[in-house]
Amino acid sequence: MKRPARISAKILILSALGAILIVLGALIAINFSWPKVQVTRLVEAPVVQAFYATGTIVPEREYPVKSQVAGVVFLEPGIDKGIEVKKGQLIGWVISDDLEKKKKQAQAELKEKTARADEKTSPVLREFDYRIAAFEEIYASAQREHQRLKTLSETGAAQQVEIDRAFDHLKTTWAELEGFKSQRQAKVLELARELEVAQANLAIAQWGIEQQELRSPIDGVILDWPVPTRTRVPINEHVLILADVRSDRLVMRAQVDEEDRNKLAIGQIVRMTLYSFAEDRFEGRVKTIYSKADAQRRTFEVDVEILRPQADRPKPEGDPVASAGAVMPDAIAKPPTSQPSPASRPSPFGRFAPGMTGELAFVEKEKPQAPILPRQALQGDSFWIVRDGKLVRIPAQAGVRNVTRVEVLGGIGPQDLVMLSPVGKMAEGDRVRTDLVDPRIAADLNKPKDTEIFKGGF
Repeated sequence: MKRPARISAKILILSALGAILIVLGALIAINFSWPKVQVTRLVEAPVVQAFYATGTIVPEREYPVKSQVAGVVFLEPGIDKGIEVKKGQLIGWVISDDLEKKKKQAQAELKEKTARADEKTSPVLREFDYRIAAFEEIYASAQREHQRLKTLSETGAAQQVEIDRAFDHLKTTWAELEGFKSQRQAKVLELARELEVAQANLAIAQWGIEQQELRSPIDGVILDWPVPTRTRVPINEHVLILADVRSDRLVMRAQVDEEDRNKLAIGQIVRMTLYSFAEDRFEGRVKTIYSKADAQRRTFEVDVEILRPQADRPKPEGDPVASAGAVMPDAIAKPPTSQPSPASRPSPFGRFAPGMTGELAFVEKEKPQAPILPRQALQGDSFWIVRDGKLVRIPAQAGVRNVTRVEVLGGIGPQDLVMLSPVGKMAEGDRVRTDLVDPRIAADLNKPKDTEIFKGGF
Protein backbone atom coordinates (compact mmCIF):
# COMPACT_ATOMS: atom_id res chain seq x y z
CA MET A 1 0.00 0.00 0.00
CA LYS A 2 2.84 2.34 0.73
CA ARG A 3 4.49 1.99 -2.67
CA PRO A 4 1.45 2.96 -4.76
CA ALA A 5 0.95 6.00 -2.52
CA ARG A 6 4.51 7.18 -3.14
CA ILE A 7 4.02 6.77 -6.91
CA SER A 8 0.80 8.78 -6.79
CA ALA A 9 2.58 11.64 -4.96
CA LYS A 10 5.32 11.74 -7.56
CA ILE A 11 2.77 11.82 -10.33
CA LEU A 12 0.98 14.71 -8.68
CA ILE A 13 4.22 16.66 -8.24
CA LEU A 14 5.31 16.04 -11.80
CA SER A 15 1.87 17.00 -13.07
CA ALA A 16 2.00 20.27 -11.07
CA LEU A 17 5.49 21.06 -12.36
CA GLY A 18 4.38 20.36 -15.93
CA ALA A 19 1.38 22.64 -15.54
CA ILE A 20 3.58 25.38 -14.13
CA LEU A 21 6.03 25.00 -17.02
CA ILE A 22 3.19 25.07 -19.51
CA VAL A 23 1.79 28.27 -17.93
CA LEU A 24 5.25 29.89 -17.85
CA GLY A 25 5.85 28.89 -21.45
CA ALA A 26 2.51 30.29 -22.47
CA LEU A 27 3.22 33.52 -20.60
CA ILE A 28 6.67 33.78 -22.21
CA ALA A 29 5.22 33.05 -25.64
CA ILE A 30 2.54 35.68 -25.16
CA ASN A 31 5.09 38.19 -23.90
CA PHE A 32 7.37 37.65 -26.90
CA SER A 33 4.43 37.96 -29.21
CA TRP A 34 4.04 41.61 -28.11
CA PRO A 35 5.81 44.09 -30.43
CA LYS A 36 9.11 45.47 -29.20
CA VAL A 37 9.54 49.24 -29.33
CA GLN A 38 12.39 51.63 -28.62
CA VAL A 39 11.79 54.03 -25.76
CA THR A 40 13.72 56.81 -24.06
CA ARG A 41 13.33 59.44 -21.36
CA LEU A 42 13.43 63.23 -21.20
CA VAL A 43 16.84 64.84 -21.00
CA GLU A 44 17.94 68.44 -20.40
CA ALA A 45 19.87 69.74 -23.43
CA PRO A 46 20.08 72.70 -25.85
CA VAL A 47 17.50 72.94 -28.62
CA VAL A 48 17.43 75.18 -31.69
CA GLN A 49 14.56 75.70 -34.12
CA ALA A 50 15.83 76.73 -37.54
CA PHE A 51 15.26 76.42 -41.26
CA TYR A 52 18.05 75.53 -43.63
CA ALA A 53 19.50 76.73 -46.91
CA THR A 54 22.61 76.40 -49.00
CA GLY A 55 24.85 79.36 -49.74
CA THR A 56 27.97 80.59 -51.49
CA ILE A 57 30.61 83.05 -50.32
CA VAL A 58 30.57 86.03 -52.70
CA PRO A 59 31.68 89.65 -52.73
CA GLU A 60 28.86 91.79 -51.40
CA ARG A 61 28.99 93.89 -54.56
CA GLU A 62 30.40 93.23 -58.02
CA TYR A 63 31.31 96.17 -60.22
CA PRO A 64 31.00 95.71 -63.99
CA VAL A 65 33.22 97.82 -66.22
CA LYS A 66 31.23 98.57 -69.37
CA SER A 67 32.04 100.20 -72.65
CA GLN A 68 30.72 103.76 -72.74
CA VAL A 69 31.24 104.00 -76.50
CA ALA A 70 31.18 101.63 -79.45
CA GLY A 71 34.63 100.66 -80.64
CA VAL A 72 37.53 98.23 -80.35
CA VAL A 73 38.74 97.07 -76.92
CA PHE A 74 42.45 97.45 -76.11
CA LEU A 75 43.44 96.34 -72.61
CA GLU A 76 46.49 97.73 -70.86
CA PRO A 77 49.51 95.38 -70.57
CA GLY A 78 49.23 92.98 -67.64
CA ILE A 79 45.46 93.26 -67.26
CA ASP A 80 44.00 89.77 -66.87
CA LYS A 81 41.65 87.70 -64.75
CA GLY A 82 42.71 87.58 -61.10
CA ILE A 83 44.85 90.75 -61.29
CA GLU A 84 44.55 93.29 -58.46
CA VAL A 85 43.86 96.87 -59.53
CA LYS A 86 43.53 100.19 -57.74
CA LYS A 87 40.64 102.62 -57.84
CA GLY A 88 40.97 104.91 -60.85
CA GLN A 89 43.66 102.75 -62.48
CA LEU A 90 43.59 102.71 -66.29
CA ILE A 91 42.56 99.23 -67.40
CA GLY A 92 42.17 99.74 -71.11
CA TRP A 93 40.50 101.67 -73.93
CA VAL A 94 37.57 101.32 -76.28
CA ILE A 95 38.86 103.16 -79.33
CA SER A 96 36.26 104.77 -81.62
CA ASP A 97 37.41 106.34 -84.91
CA ASP A 98 34.20 108.34 -85.07
CA LEU A 99 34.98 110.08 -81.78
CA GLU A 100 38.49 111.00 -82.93
CA LYS A 101 36.99 112.49 -86.10
CA LYS A 102 34.44 114.48 -84.13
CA LYS A 103 37.13 115.84 -81.85
CA LYS A 104 39.23 117.08 -84.77
CA GLN A 105 36.18 118.68 -86.36
CA ALA A 106 35.32 120.37 -83.08
CA GLN A 107 38.88 121.65 -82.72
CA ALA A 108 38.82 123.10 -86.25
CA GLU A 109 35.43 124.75 -85.67
CA LEU A 110 36.61 126.22 -82.39
CA LYS A 111 39.68 127.67 -84.04
CA GLU A 112 37.51 129.29 -86.72
CA LYS A 113 34.94 130.62 -84.23
CA THR A 114 37.69 132.02 -82.01
CA ALA A 115 39.20 133.94 -84.93
CA ARG A 116 35.78 135.24 -86.04
CA ALA A 117 34.93 136.40 -82.52
CA ASP A 118 38.23 138.15 -81.80
CA GLU A 119 37.56 141.93 -81.60
CA LYS A 120 40.95 142.79 -83.07
CA THR A 121 41.35 140.28 -85.87
CA SER A 122 37.80 139.22 -86.80
CA PRO A 123 37.20 139.84 -90.55
CA VAL A 124 33.47 139.95 -89.91
CA LEU A 125 33.76 142.74 -87.36
CA ARG A 126 36.40 144.51 -89.47
CA GLU A 127 33.87 144.85 -92.30
CA PHE A 128 31.44 146.55 -89.94
CA ASP A 129 34.23 148.76 -88.58
CA TYR A 130 35.10 149.95 -92.12
CA ARG A 131 31.46 150.73 -92.90
CA ILE A 132 31.04 152.58 -89.63
CA ALA A 133 34.21 154.59 -90.22
CA ALA A 134 33.06 155.51 -93.74
CA PHE A 135 29.62 156.60 -92.60
CA GLU A 136 31.13 158.56 -89.74
CA GLU A 137 33.06 160.58 -92.36
CA ILE A 138 29.91 160.97 -94.51
CA TYR A 139 27.99 162.05 -91.41
CA ALA A 140 30.67 164.59 -90.54
CA SER A 141 30.58 165.96 -94.08
CA ALA A 142 26.80 166.20 -93.94
CA GLN A 143 27.04 168.11 -90.67
CA ARG A 144 29.49 170.57 -92.22
CA GLU A 145 27.27 171.06 -95.31
CA HIS A 146 24.21 171.66 -93.15
CA GLN A 147 26.07 174.17 -91.00
CA ARG A 148 27.44 175.98 -94.10
CA LEU A 149 23.97 176.39 -95.56
CA LYS A 150 22.59 177.70 -92.28
CA THR A 151 25.36 180.31 -92.20
CA LEU A 152 24.66 181.37 -95.79
CA SER A 153 20.95 181.64 -95.03
CA GLU A 154 21.68 184.46 -92.61
CA THR A 155 22.87 186.64 -95.52
CA GLY A 156 20.20 185.35 -97.89
CA ALA A 157 22.74 183.39 -99.99
CA ALA A 158 21.01 180.04 -99.30
CA GLN A 159 17.40 179.07 -99.72
CA GLN A 160 15.38 177.20 -97.08
CA VAL A 161 14.75 174.27 -99.37
CA GLU A 162 18.53 173.66 -99.67
CA ILE A 163 18.83 173.76 -95.89
CA ASP A 164 15.97 171.22 -95.48
CA ARG A 165 17.51 168.92 -98.08
CA ALA A 166 20.88 169.05 -96.30
CA PHE A 167 19.17 168.30 -92.98
CA ASP A 168 17.34 165.29 -94.44
CA HIS A 169 20.65 163.95 -95.79
CA LEU A 170 22.22 164.45 -92.34
CA LYS A 171 19.48 162.48 -90.61
CA THR A 172 19.57 159.67 -93.19
CA THR A 173 23.34 159.35 -92.81
CA TRP A 174 23.02 159.32 -88.99
CA ALA A 175 20.38 156.58 -89.14
CA GLU A 176 22.52 154.40 -91.39
CA LEU A 177 25.54 154.96 -89.15
CA GLU A 178 23.60 153.93 -86.03
CA GLY A 179 22.19 150.97 -87.93
CA PHE A 180 25.69 149.70 -88.71
CA LYS A 181 26.71 150.12 -85.08
CA SER A 182 23.69 148.09 -83.92
CA GLN A 183 24.40 145.41 -86.53
CA ARG A 184 27.99 145.19 -85.27
CA GLN A 185 26.80 144.70 -81.70
CA ALA A 186 24.38 142.00 -82.81
CA LYS A 187 27.15 140.31 -84.78
CA VAL A 188 29.41 140.40 -81.70
CA LEU A 189 26.70 138.57 -79.71
CA GLU A 190 26.19 136.08 -82.54
CA LEU A 191 29.93 135.37 -82.81
CA ALA A 192 30.16 134.96 -79.02
CA ARG A 193 27.32 132.45 -79.13
CA GLU A 194 28.96 130.53 -81.96
CA LEU A 195 32.23 130.52 -80.01
CA GLU A 196 30.46 129.17 -76.91
CA VAL A 197 28.76 126.44 -78.95
CA ALA A 198 32.09 125.50 -80.53
CA GLN A 199 33.70 125.29 -77.09
CA ALA A 200 30.83 123.09 -75.85
CA ASN A 201 31.16 120.85 -78.91
CA LEU A 202 34.86 120.44 -78.25
CA ALA A 203 34.19 119.70 -74.57
CA ILE A 204 31.64 117.07 -75.59
CA ALA A 205 34.07 115.58 -78.07
CA GLN A 206 36.77 115.55 -75.40
CA TRP A 207 34.36 113.92 -72.96
CA GLY A 208 33.63 111.29 -75.59
CA ILE A 209 37.35 110.66 -75.93
CA GLU A 210 37.63 110.27 -72.15
CA GLN A 211 34.75 107.78 -72.24
CA GLN A 212 37.00 105.54 -74.27
CA GLU A 213 39.05 104.98 -71.10
CA LEU A 214 38.28 101.97 -68.93
CA ARG A 215 39.18 102.69 -65.31
CA SER A 216 38.69 100.64 -62.17
CA PRO A 217 35.84 101.93 -59.97
CA ILE A 218 37.30 100.32 -56.81
CA ASP A 219 40.34 98.71 -55.26
CA GLY A 220 39.69 95.10 -56.16
CA VAL A 221 40.39 92.05 -58.26
CA ILE A 222 39.32 91.29 -61.81
CA LEU A 223 36.86 88.39 -61.49
CA ASP A 224 35.99 87.93 -65.12
CA TRP A 225 37.20 89.11 -68.49
CA PRO A 226 34.50 88.07 -70.99
CA VAL A 227 35.69 90.28 -73.89
CA PRO A 228 39.11 89.54 -75.41
CA THR A 229 41.32 92.44 -76.39
CA ARG A 230 40.98 93.85 -79.93
CA THR A 231 37.30 92.89 -80.01
CA ARG A 232 34.72 95.33 -81.36
CA VAL A 233 31.99 95.99 -78.80
CA PRO A 234 28.75 98.02 -78.78
CA ILE A 235 27.87 100.64 -76.19
CA ASN A 236 27.21 99.33 -72.66
CA GLU A 237 28.93 95.99 -73.25
CA HIS A 238 30.46 94.17 -70.25
CA VAL A 239 34.22 94.26 -70.60
CA LEU A 240 35.39 93.36 -67.07
CA ILE A 241 33.88 92.51 -63.69
CA LEU A 242 35.64 93.66 -60.52
CA ALA A 243 35.03 93.07 -56.83
CA ASP A 244 36.63 93.62 -53.47
CA VAL A 245 37.49 90.06 -52.42
CA ARG A 246 39.18 90.76 -49.11
CA SER A 247 37.93 88.12 -46.70
CA ASP A 248 36.31 90.67 -44.37
CA ARG A 249 34.31 92.11 -47.29
CA LEU A 250 32.76 88.79 -48.33
CA VAL A 251 29.26 87.63 -47.41
CA MET A 252 27.50 84.30 -47.52
CA ARG A 253 24.73 84.58 -50.11
CA ALA A 254 22.03 81.99 -49.49
CA GLN A 255 19.02 80.79 -51.47
CA VAL A 256 16.06 80.64 -49.07
CA ASP A 257 12.94 78.72 -50.07
CA GLU A 258 9.82 80.74 -50.74
CA GLU A 259 7.94 79.23 -47.79
CA ASP A 260 10.70 80.41 -45.40
CA ARG A 261 10.78 84.01 -46.70
CA ASN A 262 8.53 85.37 -43.95
CA LYS A 263 10.67 83.75 -41.25
CA LEU A 264 13.61 86.03 -42.12
CA ALA A 265 14.57 89.18 -40.23
CA ILE A 266 17.49 91.59 -40.42
CA GLY A 267 20.00 90.69 -37.70
CA GLN A 268 18.73 87.12 -37.39
CA ILE A 269 21.39 84.69 -36.14
CA VAL A 270 22.65 82.20 -38.71
CA ARG A 271 24.91 79.23 -38.04
CA MET A 272 27.01 77.97 -40.89
CA THR A 273 29.29 75.22 -42.06
CA LEU A 274 31.60 75.42 -45.05
CA TYR A 275 32.71 72.39 -46.99
CA SER A 276 36.21 73.87 -47.19
CA PHE A 277 36.43 74.04 -43.36
CA ALA A 278 34.58 70.93 -42.25
CA GLU A 279 35.98 71.08 -38.70
CA ASP A 280 34.82 74.65 -38.03
CA ARG A 281 31.46 76.21 -37.23
CA PHE A 282 30.69 79.83 -38.07
CA GLU A 283 28.22 82.40 -36.85
CA GLY A 284 26.59 85.16 -38.88
CA ARG A 285 23.71 87.60 -39.01
CA VAL A 286 21.23 88.35 -41.79
CA LYS A 287 22.40 91.58 -43.44
CA THR A 288 20.27 91.95 -46.58
CA ILE A 289 17.02 90.32 -47.70
CA TYR A 290 16.46 90.78 -51.41
CA SER A 291 12.90 91.52 -52.44
CA LYS A 292 12.57 89.63 -55.70
CA ALA A 293 12.41 85.85 -55.97
CA ASP A 294 14.26 83.79 -58.54
CA ALA A 295 11.59 83.01 -61.11
CA GLN A 296 12.95 79.53 -61.85
CA ARG A 297 13.88 78.21 -58.41
CA ARG A 298 11.31 80.21 -56.40
CA THR A 299 13.94 81.17 -53.85
CA PHE A 300 14.94 84.48 -52.32
CA GLU A 301 18.53 85.66 -52.03
CA VAL A 302 19.77 86.58 -48.57
CA ASP A 303 23.18 88.03 -47.64
CA VAL A 304 24.60 86.85 -44.33
CA GLU A 305 27.40 88.81 -42.69
CA ILE A 306 30.00 86.42 -41.26
CA LEU A 307 30.88 87.37 -37.70
CA ARG A 308 34.50 87.17 -36.57
CA PRO A 309 36.10 86.70 -33.16
CA GLN A 310 38.14 89.67 -31.95
CA ALA A 311 41.42 87.91 -32.75
CA ASP A 312 40.44 87.53 -36.41
CA ARG A 313 39.45 91.15 -37.03
CA PRO A 314 41.50 92.89 -39.75
CA LYS A 315 43.92 95.50 -38.45
CA PRO A 316 43.02 99.15 -39.14
CA GLU A 317 44.67 100.68 -42.18
CA GLY A 318 43.81 104.34 -41.73
CA ASP A 319 40.08 104.03 -42.38
CA PRO A 320 38.47 102.44 -39.29
CA VAL A 321 35.15 101.98 -41.06
CA ALA A 322 36.68 100.25 -44.08
CA SER A 323 38.74 97.81 -41.99
CA ALA A 324 36.60 97.09 -38.95
CA GLY A 325 34.88 93.95 -40.32
CA ALA A 326 32.01 92.15 -38.65
CA VAL A 327 32.83 91.37 -35.04
CA MET A 328 31.44 88.38 -33.20
CA PRO A 329 30.04 89.49 -29.82
CA ASP A 330 31.55 87.83 -26.77
CA ALA A 331 28.18 86.29 -25.99
CA ILE A 332 28.29 84.10 -29.08
CA ALA A 333 32.04 83.79 -29.67
CA LYS A 334 32.13 80.32 -28.14
CA PRO A 335 31.67 76.69 -29.17
CA PRO A 336 29.83 75.12 -30.82
CA THR A 337 28.82 78.00 -33.08
CA SER A 338 32.36 79.12 -33.93
CA GLN A 339 35.00 76.83 -32.56
CA PRO A 340 38.53 78.27 -32.51
CA SER A 341 40.96 76.53 -34.77
CA PRO A 342 43.78 74.60 -33.20
CA ALA A 343 47.08 76.42 -32.94
CA SER A 344 48.52 74.18 -35.62
CA ARG A 345 45.94 75.41 -38.16
CA PRO A 346 45.68 78.97 -39.48
CA SER A 347 42.43 80.79 -38.82
CA PRO A 348 39.82 80.03 -41.50
CA PHE A 349 38.57 83.64 -41.51
CA GLY A 350 41.56 84.88 -43.47
CA ARG A 351 41.21 82.11 -46.04
CA PHE A 352 37.67 82.76 -47.22
CA ALA A 353 37.44 82.98 -51.01
CA PRO A 354 34.58 83.71 -53.42
CA GLY A 355 32.86 80.54 -54.58
CA MET A 356 33.21 78.54 -51.33
CA THR A 357 29.92 76.86 -50.51
CA GLY A 358 28.24 75.68 -47.35
CA GLU A 359 25.03 75.22 -45.48
CA LEU A 360 23.21 77.61 -43.20
CA ALA A 361 20.80 77.25 -40.31
CA PHE A 362 18.63 80.37 -39.86
CA VAL A 363 17.78 80.34 -36.16
CA GLU A 364 14.12 81.04 -35.34
CA LYS A 365 14.17 80.08 -31.66
CA GLU A 366 16.68 78.49 -29.33
CA LYS A 367 17.06 77.58 -25.69
CA PRO A 368 20.40 76.75 -24.06
CA GLN A 369 18.73 74.19 -21.79
CA ALA A 370 15.31 72.58 -22.01
CA PRO A 371 13.63 69.18 -21.53
CA ILE A 372 13.88 67.53 -24.93
CA LEU A 373 13.09 64.35 -26.78
CA PRO A 374 14.22 63.09 -30.19
CA ARG A 375 12.11 64.59 -32.95
CA GLN A 376 10.76 61.17 -33.97
CA ALA A 377 9.09 60.91 -30.55
CA LEU A 378 6.63 63.56 -31.76
CA GLN A 379 4.22 61.55 -33.88
CA GLY A 380 1.65 63.85 -35.42
CA ASP A 381 0.21 65.83 -32.53
CA SER A 382 0.97 63.21 -29.87
CA PHE A 383 3.62 61.55 -27.77
CA TRP A 384 3.24 57.85 -26.94
CA ILE A 385 4.48 56.52 -23.62
CA VAL A 386 4.65 53.00 -22.19
CA ARG A 387 3.10 52.49 -18.71
CA ASP A 388 2.85 49.05 -17.17
CA GLY A 389 3.64 47.56 -20.55
CA LYS A 390 0.78 49.35 -22.29
CA LEU A 391 0.75 52.23 -24.80
CA VAL A 392 -0.68 55.53 -23.61
CA ARG A 393 -1.29 58.49 -25.94
CA ILE A 394 -0.33 61.93 -24.58
CA PRO A 395 -1.41 65.09 -26.48
CA ALA A 396 1.80 66.87 -27.44
CA GLN A 397 2.83 70.05 -25.66
CA ALA A 398 5.79 70.87 -27.89
CA GLY A 399 7.91 74.00 -27.96
CA VAL A 400 11.10 74.66 -29.88
CA ARG A 401 11.81 71.98 -32.42
CA ASN A 402 14.16 71.09 -35.27
CA VAL A 403 15.04 68.06 -37.37
CA THR A 404 16.71 66.30 -34.41
CA ARG A 405 15.06 67.50 -31.22
CA VAL A 406 11.77 68.77 -29.79
CA GLU A 407 11.19 70.65 -26.55
CA VAL A 408 8.58 69.19 -24.20
CA LEU A 409 6.56 71.82 -22.36
CA GLY A 410 4.52 69.45 -20.23
CA GLY A 411 2.54 66.23 -19.91
CA ILE A 412 5.58 63.93 -19.67
CA GLY A 413 7.64 63.24 -16.54
CA PRO A 414 11.35 62.48 -16.29
CA GLN A 415 10.71 58.80 -15.61
CA ASP A 416 8.17 58.24 -18.37
CA LEU A 417 9.21 55.88 -21.16
CA VAL A 418 8.53 57.72 -24.42
CA MET A 419 8.20 55.60 -27.54
CA LEU A 420 10.56 56.36 -30.45
CA SER A 421 9.34 53.64 -32.79
CA PRO A 422 6.55 54.55 -35.24
CA VAL A 423 3.15 53.83 -33.75
CA GLY A 424 1.98 52.35 -37.05
CA LYS A 425 -1.11 50.21 -36.58
CA MET A 426 -0.72 50.00 -32.81
CA ALA A 427 -3.38 51.61 -30.66
CA GLU A 428 -3.68 52.97 -27.16
CA GLY A 429 -3.80 50.14 -24.63
CA ASP A 430 -1.80 47.69 -26.75
CA ARG A 431 0.87 45.78 -24.85
CA VAL A 432 4.46 46.20 -25.98
CA ARG A 433 7.95 45.22 -24.97
CA THR A 434 10.50 48.01 -24.52
CA ASP A 435 14.09 48.57 -25.51
CA LEU A 436 15.47 51.56 -23.57
CA VAL A 437 17.77 53.88 -25.55
CA ASP A 438 20.11 56.16 -23.63
CA PRO A 439 18.45 59.63 -23.59
CA ARG A 440 21.53 61.54 -24.76
CA ILE A 441 22.13 59.10 -27.59
CA ALA A 442 18.46 59.20 -28.51
CA ALA A 443 18.47 63.01 -28.64
CA ASP A 444 20.87 62.89 -31.58
CA LEU A 445 19.44 59.92 -33.47
CA ASN A 446 18.34 62.20 -36.31
CA LYS A 447 21.60 64.10 -36.54
CA PRO A 448 22.83 63.85 -40.18
CA LYS A 449 25.99 61.89 -40.73
CA ASP A 450 29.09 63.43 -42.30
CA THR A 451 28.39 61.48 -45.47
CA GLU A 452 24.96 63.07 -45.86
CA ILE A 453 24.26 66.32 -47.67
CA PHE A 454 23.74 68.52 -44.61
CA LYS A 455 26.83 68.66 -42.38
CA GLY A 456 25.78 71.38 -39.98
CA GLY A 457 24.26 69.29 -37.24
CA PHE A 458 22.75 72.29 -35.49
